[in-house]
Amino acid sequence: MRKSILSFVLGLLCLSAQAIPADPTPVQVTQPDGTRLTLTLHGDEFFHFTTTSDGYTVVKDASGYYTYATLDGGRLVSSGLVARDVAQRSAVDQAALAHVPKGLTGATMVAAGRQMLSRRNAMMRVGSDGMMDYENFRGLIILINYTDKKFSMPNTNHFYDDMVNTPNYSGYNDPRTGRYVYMTGSVRDYFYDNSYQIFDPVFDVVGPVEVDFSCLDAHGTSNGEVIFNAALDAADSEVDYSKYDSDGDGMVDMVFFLVAGYSANYSGNNDDYLWPHMYYLWGTPDHDGVGFGLYACSTEIAGWENYYADVNGIGTFCHEFGHVLGLPDLYDTDYSGSGGESRDPGAWSVMAGGSGGNFGRNPVGYSLYERYALGFTQPVLLESVGDYTLEALDQTNKGYRLNTPNLDEFFLIENRQQGKWDRFLPGHGMLVARVDSSEARVWWNNQVNCNPNRMYYELLRAYYVGQDSNSDPFPGDAGVTSISNFTNPNLLTWDNNFNEFAIMDIAESDEVISFKLEPDTSIKTIIEDFELMPFTSDQNATGVEGVFCSWDFVKCAISAPEAGQCNGSHAVGMKKPSQMTSSAPLRIIPYMVNYQVFNPTVTEARFKFSYSVDGGATWIAPAEGSITVGAGDKGTASVSLPIDKPIMLRFNQTAGSTKSSCYLDDVKLYYKDMWPEPIKGDVDGDGEVSIADVNALINMILSGSVDMTKIYSADVNDDGEINIADVNMIIGMLLAPD
Repeated sequence: MRKSILSFVLGLLCLSAQAIPADPTPVQVTQPDGTRLTLTLHGDEFFHFTTTSDGYTVVKDASGYYTYATLDGGRLVSSGLVARDVAQRSAVDQAALAHVPKGLTGATMVAAGRQMLSRRNAMMRVGSDGMMDYENFRGLIILINYTDKKFSMPNTNHFYDDMVNTPNYSGYNDPRTGRYVYMTGSVRDYFYDNSYQIFDPVFDVVGPVEVDFSCLDAHGTSNGEVIFNAALDAADSEVDYSKYDSDGDGMVDMVFFLVAGYSANYSGNNDDYLWPHMYYLWGTPDHDGVGFGLYACSTEIAGWENYYADVNGIGTFCHEFGHVLGLPDLYDTDYSGSGGESRDPGAWSVMAGGSGGNFGRNPVGYSLYERYALGFTQPVLLESVGDYTLEALDQTNKGYRLNTPNLDEFFLIENRQQGKWDRFLPGHGMLVARVDSSEARVWWNNQVNCNPNRMYYELLRAYYVGQDSNSDPFPGDAGVTSISNFTNPNLLTWDNNFNEFAIMDIAESDEVISFKLEPDTSIKTIIEDFELMPFTSDQNATGVEGVFCSWDFVKCAISAPEAGQCNGSHAVGMKKPSQMTSSAPLRIIPYMVNYQVFNPTVTEARFKFSYSVDGGATWIAPAEGSITVGAGDKGTASVSLPIDKPIMLRFNQTAGSTKSSCYLDDVKLYYKDMWPEPIKGDVDGDGEVSIADVNALINMILSGSVDMTKIYSADVNDDGEINIADVNMIIGMLLAPD
């Protein structure tokens, strides 16, 4: 079975360059004068910085002290003032910090990080067809010893082969400490369980091989390729690399490099240690007739070099290999660089902060989104009101999808319980996430949640307490039992379009979620289905009365398509070029419209939607309102509308057959209100007829520019023209006795 696992649902590609985020745990370091300082590392491989516990950015100076940072031409440099914990700061320290912003970052650092990310993204798109064969996949892991840092575990190859490949793996005896280290499973177990038995990967573990580099030569990520090329050469005599090209494209599917020692993504560790990441081997010589592309890497030891020597679990591997499969980072990859720092899913997702549970021995399981994106499940679409139940995702692989008025935006609903891989979740209950797949570039460029004002994967926490907690799920500790258009959080789209449903009466009993899907009674919909319009041979009829307006046709007409070519028995038969327009501005105030096109022809067709807010004088055609429908196919377009002025609608067929008809059907409006019934003579629209309307009408006539949205009010005598006779009519109305 072949899966398109590098494309997000609905054909959205996610391939990009990704890393594991910095470990957010504060750590105490010792300054050269013996004082202790608490630090927190922020960021990832592309851009990272260190702060004190209360958020002041620090840098190390030449003498080894962590000092408060200041800016010099866009670069972070030492201020010369030694950093202290809050309780140890002197009055001088406090005075100096009074004018220093927290979370200081250098524009040069941010720009360099973005350039690095852009370069990697460009590399990684080259030569990838976005496909991997789950059934025939075989992975390669190469263990690497530095000249000054060797693996600490004896029988290293056997140790890692067990941790990676053994089914139902439970842990290992650590000969260094004499204790048994419990683990939830192997790498194989993780992907087998979280794919619901679809993906049963096998990895060949090779090495350790020796490379002529120090553990400080990685320089975070900037020199990784050189080290890994040396490892490929060192392993060449015992590896047939052609075995790892499962799809026959001449490229090894992926290589994972595991190096001895510590990593740089922990506060206080040396910046020159390797920072775990995924990247692309560029310009690497072929071996055994195949080239190299995707790789990911990590380190042996978890945590801080002055505190722990625990072997890393599988969490980092699972995060980085998730990237190889096609998943993006769900944390803010540029931090404050795009409108501030976003609130990410944190411990609820292995692609955010959920890979490090119990030193990576228990990475959190895949969410519904991650399973959906990789083809491991298909959420059930919620389309009708009723009572619903939902069992734990890790037990059933089931969840729900709730669509929105925006075609490429939807909500995913899942039940997370604290079993097996989800054991270390911060809570349990129903999670709701908003997924916006409308902008392919943000998924391509690994910028899913860079901008807090436009997040593309947003966990809707039921009640946020400032950190991951059991108040995040519904109902959770906070007892939140509903989510609708008017709650916080809510079911609005990113651009504030309303959902036609609300989720009510959310409850949890014996690890099963129940809820009611109810209509949002504040939202109204109305559909022009053309069923009550008579068939006509007149291709240019005007003023044809419909459900919510009358319609004018140009080179099209009401038709009776064959079965399957419309939703009922009537639709508008259109050919290139043809047009259907509302005869006048609508009384309804729609905030969104969608429409459906059936194309039974042998030619691809394109339809364009446009609207007018000036009575048809000018027309606006938003890109999302257009749709291309393949031969023999059907499609739906949806577009948001302004609600500040009365609106007219227009539909054009701009491409396709000139001889055979496509069919336009079910023009659906979403609205909450209607414009007031217009009053004859109320030209200025203030709700009454007065001398001000006489002046407004005279000015309209003298200017020669008629506001088409006011035709009904201004054409007082209903003769189809606006002239002095209408002025006299208003004057007569004002002079007439009540």
